[in-house]
Amino acid sequence: MLDKKRRTFVFYLCAALIFISACTQEDNHAIRFGLESAPVTLDPRFSTDATSYRITRLIYRSLVDFDDNFQFIPDLAIWEMLGPKQYRFTLGNSGRKFHHGERLTADDVKATYDFVLENKNASPHRGSIDVIEGITVIDEDTIDFILKRPDPLFPGRLVIGILPAALIASDHPFNRQPIGSGPVELQDWSSDGDLLLKRQSDNQLLNFITVKDPTVRILKLLRGELDIIQGDIPREMLSWLEKQDKTHIEKARGNTFTYMGFNMADPATSQLPVRQAIDQP
Repeated sequence: MLDKKRRTFVFYLCAALIFISACTQEDNHAIRFGLESAPVTLDPRFSTDATSYRITRLIYRSLVDFDDNFQFIPDLAIWEMLGPKQYRFTLGNSGRKFHHGERLTADDVKATYDFVLENKNASPHRGSIDVIEGITVIDEDTIDFILKRPDPLFPGRLVIGILPAALIASDHPFNRQPIGSGPVELQDWSSDGDLLLKRQSDNQLLNFITVKDPTVRILKLLRGELDIIQGDIPREMLSWLEKQDKTHIEKARGNTFTYMGFNMADPATSQLPVRQAIDQP
């Protein structure tokens, strides 16, 4: 149970979402979650920013997931390797009902991955699965993936949320109106970026509120306007929060990464030694 008098701070969003999904409340008041930024899209075929990726993982189910040690494990399906270039996935019973009531089948899996593989759709995830040569539906529970070349890590690439085939065909706006089979479903996405989700197991509401400034986010937490916060919290503020009686901090390994990119085609950049390039503003 989440005690509103005991405000909770979670350092990584991935840990925060797991914490929310595991807690319950006696009333039906929304758990208020302070985010650094709003999601860009709720369509898993196009989500690349961290917030979009993590929230779509709550709304959708995928064939494969990862455990706490970042090893791929079955989610919607188990698999077997029929040959060096052929994998068969068999759907289980869990997560087979979309939020609009239709049953998830192998046709939905094929439609989702066919869309991502189609060049004209420009999905940013196409490169991660371009090893796929073809996809064959055996029956409503079974689907085969034929590869261009052997890839022992292939099952771990099938982490894209599955969408309903009929809605894909009708160009449904999944970016704003997601329809998945995950543990939560969208209730409202206001124009100011705040997101209201409902957990299906107990109808618990989850309110994701965008508060860009980390100091303001902390103040809202301490005033009781937020229950959980996440994002770019300054290290000194984190140390201060650890000493407060009314806050609880959880730390966990994240599943995203930060990087710096340099345009090496620019002569001004390509001529710099690596250390000097990094030190440039």
